Amino acid sequence: MTDYKPLAVVWYPGCFGRFILTTLELQKNNVDYDVNDASSHDTILNTINIKKIHGRSPSEEETKTYKNIFPYFPNEYRFLSNIFHYVKFFKDLPTGKNFKKFNIKDFFYECENKKEFFYKTIVTHIWLYKVNIPKDVYALDMTELFLSTNKFKSNLENIIQERLLARTIEFIEKKKELNLPFFKKYVDLVLKIKESVFEVKEQELKNHEDYFKCLLLADIIDYKQELYDKFLNNYKGQELTTTNDIRKIFI
Repeated sequence: MTDYKPLAVVWYPGCFGRFILTTLELQKNNVDYDVNDASSHDTILNTINIKKIHGRSPSEEETKTYKNIFPYFPNEYRFLSNIFHYVKFFKDLPTGKNFKKFNIKDFFYECENKKEFFYKTIVTHIWLYKVNIPKDVYALDMTELFLSTNKFKSNLENIIQERLLARTIEFIEKKKELNLPFFKKYVDLVLKIKESVFEVKEQELKNHEDYFKCLLLADIIDYKQELYDKFLNNYKGQELTTTNDIRKIFI
Protein backbone atom coordinates (compact mmCIF):
# COMPACT_ATOMS: atom_id res chain seq x y z
CA MET A 1 0.00 0.00 0.00
CA THR A 2 1.33 3.39 -0.97
CA ASP A 3 2.15 5.69 1.95
CA TYR A 4 1.33 9.32 1.06
CA LYS A 5 2.50 10.86 4.32
CA PRO A 6 4.74 13.92 3.90
CA LEU A 7 8.45 13.22 4.26
CA ALA A 8 10.64 14.07 7.23
CA VAL A 9 14.36 13.52 7.79
CA VAL A 10 15.43 12.54 11.32
CA TRP A 11 19.16 12.60 12.01
CA TYR A 12 21.91 13.04 14.55
CA PRO A 13 25.10 15.08 13.96
CA GLY A 14 27.39 13.67 11.29
CA CYS A 15 24.88 11.21 9.82
CA PHE A 16 24.28 13.00 6.49
CA GLY A 17 20.81 14.32 7.26
CA ARG A 18 21.34 17.49 5.24
CA PHE A 19 22.62 15.40 2.34
CA ILE A 20 19.37 13.40 2.36
CA LEU A 21 17.34 16.63 2.57
CA THR A 22 19.17 18.09 -0.44
CA THR A 23 18.77 14.80 -2.33
CA LEU A 24 15.02 14.93 -1.77
CA GLU A 25 14.91 18.59 -2.81
CA LEU A 26 16.63 17.71 -6.08
CA GLN A 27 14.36 14.73 -6.62
CA LYS A 28 11.10 16.55 -6.00
CA ASN A 29 11.72 19.93 -7.66
CA ASN A 30 12.99 21.38 -10.90
CA VAL A 31 15.41 23.71 -9.11
CA ASP A 32 18.58 25.35 -10.37
CA TYR A 33 21.30 23.64 -8.35
CA ASP A 34 24.82 22.55 -9.21
CA VAL A 35 24.96 18.86 -8.27
CA ASN A 36 28.74 19.11 -8.06
CA ASP A 37 28.30 21.32 -5.00
CA ALA A 38 28.16 18.27 -2.76
CA SER A 39 30.26 19.37 0.19
CA SER A 40 30.08 17.68 3.59
CA HIS A 41 27.49 20.25 4.73
CA ASP A 42 25.12 21.03 1.92
CA THR A 43 22.88 24.05 1.58
CA ILE A 44 19.22 23.19 1.98
CA LEU A 45 17.22 24.49 -0.96
CA ASN A 46 13.99 24.91 1.05
CA THR A 47 11.69 24.64 -1.94
CA ILE A 48 9.45 21.90 -0.58
CA ASN A 49 7.98 21.16 2.80
CA ILE A 50 10.17 18.38 4.19
CA LYS A 51 10.13 18.24 7.96
CA LYS A 52 13.58 18.49 9.56
CA ILE A 53 14.07 16.66 12.89
CA HIS A 54 17.68 17.12 13.94
CA GLY A 55 19.38 15.78 17.04
CA ARG A 56 16.39 13.96 18.53
CA SER A 57 13.92 11.16 17.85
CA PRO A 58 10.54 11.99 16.30
CA SER A 59 7.71 12.67 18.70
CA GLU A 60 4.60 10.49 18.76
CA GLU A 61 2.73 13.14 16.77
CA GLU A 62 5.57 13.42 14.22
CA THR A 63 5.57 9.64 13.83
CA LYS A 64 1.85 9.68 13.05
CA THR A 65 2.13 12.63 10.66
CA TYR A 66 5.32 12.00 8.67
CA LYS A 67 7.19 9.28 6.88
CA ASN A 68 10.41 9.66 8.86
CA ILE A 69 13.67 8.82 7.06
CA PHE A 70 16.51 8.08 9.48
CA PRO A 71 20.04 8.12 8.00
CA TYR A 72 22.52 6.49 10.38
CA PHE A 73 25.80 4.61 10.70
CA PRO A 74 25.40 1.18 12.38
CA ASN A 75 27.35 0.48 15.56
CA GLU A 76 30.26 -1.16 13.73
CA TYR A 77 30.86 2.21 12.05
CA ARG A 78 29.47 4.38 14.86
CA PHE A 79 32.45 6.76 15.12
CA LEU A 80 32.15 7.81 11.49
CA SER A 81 29.48 10.30 12.54
CA ASN A 82 32.11 12.08 14.69
CA ILE A 83 34.50 12.37 11.75
CA PHE A 84 31.90 13.78 9.37
CA HIS A 85 30.52 16.10 12.04
CA TYR A 86 33.94 17.65 12.69
CA VAL A 87 34.84 17.89 9.00
CA LYS A 88 31.46 19.50 8.30
CA PHE A 89 31.72 22.26 10.90
CA PHE A 90 35.45 22.66 11.53
CA LYS A 91 36.97 21.46 8.22
CA ASP A 92 39.43 19.30 10.19
CA LEU A 93 39.68 16.85 13.09
CA PRO A 94 40.70 17.47 16.71
CA THR A 95 44.40 17.52 17.52
CA GLY A 96 46.34 18.43 20.62
CA LYS A 97 46.98 21.88 19.13
CA ASN A 98 43.48 22.85 17.99
CA PHE A 99 41.62 20.99 20.72
CA LYS A 100 39.92 23.92 22.44
CA LYS A 101 37.87 25.03 19.45
CA PHE A 102 36.01 21.70 19.37
CA ASN A 103 34.45 22.32 22.79
CA ILE A 104 34.72 18.67 23.82
CA LYS A 105 33.89 18.00 27.46
CA ASP A 106 37.05 17.93 29.58
CA PHE A 107 38.22 14.75 31.22
CA PHE A 108 37.49 14.64 34.98
CA TYR A 109 41.05 15.66 35.80
CA GLU A 110 43.53 17.69 33.81
CA CYS A 111 46.62 15.82 32.70
CA GLU A 112 49.94 17.63 32.64
CA ASN A 113 50.95 15.69 29.53
CA LYS A 114 49.04 17.25 26.62
CA LYS A 115 48.96 14.05 24.57
CA GLU A 116 47.64 12.09 27.55
CA PHE A 117 44.98 14.74 28.13
CA PHE A 118 43.98 14.66 24.44
CA TYR A 119 43.72 10.88 24.18
CA LYS A 120 41.89 10.42 27.46
CA THR A 121 39.42 13.19 26.71
CA ILE A 122 38.55 11.88 23.24
CA VAL A 123 38.28 8.22 24.26
CA THR A 124 36.24 9.10 27.37
CA HIS A 125 33.94 11.21 25.21
CA ILE A 126 33.09 8.40 22.76
CA TRP A 127 33.72 4.91 24.16
CA LEU A 128 30.13 4.38 25.36
CA TYR A 129 28.47 5.84 22.26
CA LYS A 130 25.83 3.56 20.72
CA VAL A 131 23.51 4.05 17.78
CA ASN A 132 19.85 3.89 18.76
CA ILE A 133 17.41 3.73 15.86
CA PRO A 134 14.09 5.38 16.80
CA LYS A 135 10.86 3.42 16.51
CA ASP A 136 8.72 3.62 13.39
CA VAL A 137 11.28 5.21 11.08
CA TYR A 138 12.57 4.26 7.64
CA ALA A 139 16.19 3.52 8.51
CA LEU A 140 18.76 4.33 5.84
CA ASP A 141 22.16 2.70 6.43
CA MET A 142 24.70 5.30 5.26
CA THR A 143 27.56 2.79 5.03
CA GLU A 144 25.81 1.46 1.93
CA LEU A 145 26.48 4.80 0.23
CA PHE A 146 30.13 3.72 0.22
CA LEU A 147 29.92 -0.09 0.23
CA SER A 148 27.01 -0.70 -2.14
CA THR A 149 25.79 2.50 -3.75
CA ASN A 150 23.21 0.73 -5.91
CA LYS A 151 21.67 -0.82 -2.81
CA PHE A 152 21.66 2.59 -1.11
CA LYS A 153 19.84 4.14 -4.08
CA SER A 154 17.39 1.24 -4.21
CA ASN A 155 16.61 1.60 -0.49
CA LEU A 156 15.98 5.31 -0.94
CA GLU A 157 13.71 4.64 -3.92
CA ASN A 158 11.72 2.12 -1.87
CA ILE A 159 11.25 4.67 0.90
CA ILE A 160 10.10 7.54 -1.31
CA GLN A 161 8.30 5.13 -3.68
CA GLU A 162 9.65 6.55 -6.90
CA ARG A 163 12.62 6.15 -9.21
CA LEU A 164 15.55 8.49 -8.66
CA LEU A 165 16.14 11.08 -11.35
CA ALA A 166 19.44 11.22 -13.25
CA ARG A 167 20.57 14.41 -11.54
CA THR A 168 19.61 13.00 -8.11
CA ILE A 169 21.80 9.98 -8.83
CA GLU A 170 24.61 12.27 -10.05
CA PHE A 171 24.43 14.21 -6.77
CA ILE A 172 24.54 11.00 -4.71
CA GLU A 173 27.58 9.77 -6.65
CA LYS A 174 29.36 13.10 -6.17
CA LYS A 175 28.65 13.06 -2.46
CA LYS A 176 30.07 9.56 -2.21
CA GLU A 177 33.19 10.56 -4.15
CA LEU A 178 33.96 13.53 -1.87
CA ASN A 179 33.53 11.62 1.37
CA LEU A 180 34.93 8.24 0.36
CA PRO A 181 38.53 9.03 1.48
CA PHE A 182 37.35 9.53 5.09
CA PHE A 183 35.38 6.31 4.98
CA LYS A 184 38.31 4.32 3.59
CA LYS A 185 40.68 5.76 6.18
CA TYR A 186 38.30 4.79 8.98
CA VAL A 187 37.94 1.24 7.66
CA ASP A 188 41.69 0.81 7.13
CA LEU A 189 42.66 1.92 10.64
CA VAL A 190 39.74 1.36 12.97
CA LEU A 191 38.32 -1.85 11.51
CA LYS A 192 41.15 -3.64 9.71
CA ILE A 193 43.87 -2.90 12.26
CA LYS A 194 41.52 -3.69 15.15
CA GLU A 195 41.21 -7.23 13.82
CA SER A 196 44.97 -7.77 14.05
CA VAL A 197 46.02 -5.49 16.91
CA PHE A 198 46.54 -8.43 19.30
CA GLU A 199 48.44 -10.52 16.79
CA VAL A 200 52.22 -10.90 17.09
CA LYS A 201 52.87 -9.22 13.75
CA GLU A 202 53.53 -5.51 14.23
CA GLN A 203 51.98 -2.82 12.04
CA GLU A 204 53.01 0.80 11.67
CA LEU A 205 50.67 3.52 12.97
CA LYS A 206 52.93 6.56 12.80
CA ASN A 207 51.29 7.91 9.64
CA HIS A 208 47.84 8.01 11.24
CA GLU A 209 46.54 11.05 13.10
CA ASP A 210 46.04 10.92 16.85
CA TYR A 211 42.29 11.29 16.43
CA PHE A 212 42.03 8.10 14.38
CA LYS A 213 44.12 6.29 16.98
CA CYS A 214 41.62 7.44 19.63
CA LEU A 215 38.83 5.92 17.54
CA LEU A 216 40.81 2.68 17.34
CA LEU A 217 41.26 2.62 21.12
CA ALA A 218 37.56 3.26 21.75
CA ASP A 219 36.60 0.54 19.29
CA ILE A 220 38.95 -1.95 20.98
CA ILE A 221 37.44 -1.05 24.39
CA ASP A 222 34.05 -1.82 22.81
CA TYR A 223 31.89 -0.89 25.84
CA LYS A 224 34.01 -3.04 28.21
CA GLN A 225 34.66 -1.26 31.52
CA GLU A 226 37.73 -3.39 32.34
CA LEU A 227 39.41 -2.39 29.06
CA TYR A 228 38.53 1.26 29.61
CA ASP A 229 40.10 1.07 33.09
CA LYS A 230 43.25 -0.47 31.62
CA PHE A 231 43.44 2.36 29.11
CA LEU A 232 43.14 4.99 31.87
CA ASN A 233 45.79 3.27 33.99
CA ASN A 234 48.28 2.34 31.27
CA TYR A 235 48.20 5.23 28.82
CA LYS A 236 50.54 7.99 30.04
CA GLY A 237 50.92 10.02 26.88
CA GLN A 238 53.35 7.69 25.14
CA GLU A 239 53.59 7.72 21.35
CA LEU A 240 51.53 5.02 19.64
CA THR A 241 53.63 4.31 16.55
CA THR A 242 52.89 0.58 16.13
CA THR A 243 50.16 -1.91 17.00
CA ASN A 244 52.50 -3.25 19.68
CA ASP A 245 52.19 0.12 21.49
CA ILE A 246 48.40 -0.33 21.44
CA ARG A 247 48.70 -3.92 22.64
CA LYS A 248 50.75 -2.93 25.67
CA ILE A 249 47.95 -0.66 26.91
CA PHE A 250 45.50 -3.56 27.27
CA ILE A 251 47.70 -6.34 28.68
